[in-house]
Amino acid sequence: MERESQKTQKARNMYGFDRLVEDLIQEAISKGKFDNLSGNGKPLSEIHSKNPYVDYVTHKLNEILIENGFTPEWITLQKEIRDDIQVFRNTLQFERINFPPYPLSIEENIKWSNAVYKHKDLVDAVNTKINKYNLLVPILQRQMLLVSLPKEAQKVLLKGKSNKDIINGHRTQEERTNTEKEAAEPANFLGLFQLFFRKSE
Repeated sequence: MERESQKTQKARNMYGFDRLVEDLIQEAISKGKFDNLSGNGKPLSEIHSKNPYVDYVTHKLNEILIENGFTPEWITLQKEIRDDIQVFRNTLQFERINFPPYPLSIEENIKWSNAVYKHKDLVDAVNTKINKYNLLVPILQRQMLLVSLPKEAQKVLLKGKSNKDIINGHRTQEERTNTEKEAAEPANFLGLFQLFFRKSE
């Protein structure tokens, strides 16, 4: 019981102290005591913008390298990985066009698995780069997950365009072209009559 009352008292004191400091700051602002400070309206110096966990020598070396156009290996590797993953996904999308809509028959499923497996070397190369990148990247949150060939293939299989989607897309374009041609025809009674019967078909 005494501990709780001590904690409560301590919290009140801290709150009171915070309020006192805040009141003093507000009073000083209203009196204009902060108006004539040196550096007023200017950005903070670059000394404060450096990483506090990097020693001065490393900071200066990095600064010199950046000024001379050097890019750390992990940054260039990250770009390569993203480009390679996009190429891989585009390749899978291209493969998907050769197959009918999901669900596939057993025979088509085997063909799809074979088509996907052809790209295993590409995925292995990307994953090797990702492993190297994860060792080089200085920030833990920037690490990348390995590419999973089965997961990527499943995504493309479910969401990618099938051969029927492509055919239907072309038909839709043809229908639009025909409609535009019909709209451009002279509007006479016979033309309207033909247009009416075409739409009803």
